[in-house]
Amino acid sequence: MRLYLDDVRTSPMDERWVTVQTFEDAVMIIATCWDDITEVSLDHDLGYGKSGMDVLNYIEMAAVGRGYLPFKIYIHSMNYAVVDKMAKVAFNLEQKFGTIKREKA
Repeated sequence: MRLYLDDVRTSPMDERWVTVQTFEDAVMIIATCWDDITEVSLDHDLGYGKSGMDVLNYIEMAAVGRGYLPFKIYIHSMNYAVVDKMAKVAFNLEQKFGTIKREKA
């Protein structure tokens, strides 16, 4: 599964991406489908309330608790003020935990 978080756009990639618009929906899918997710693409600005950075913080907390990160993280936000910060967090997570390599079915 591939997860795409954006409150305005839908995934431009293909139908294999599941698009969600809120922090709550993203966290619910990440929490329940952790081992089934292969890629996550995050926007930062989600309207009012929580942001893509909050989702990234949740992913970090979950990875620490579980001891591994099973998916690649991408940032696709148009908010350039936070893209670098989010990309650094994602990079550091992948450096610390690696990304589990999966065999193709």
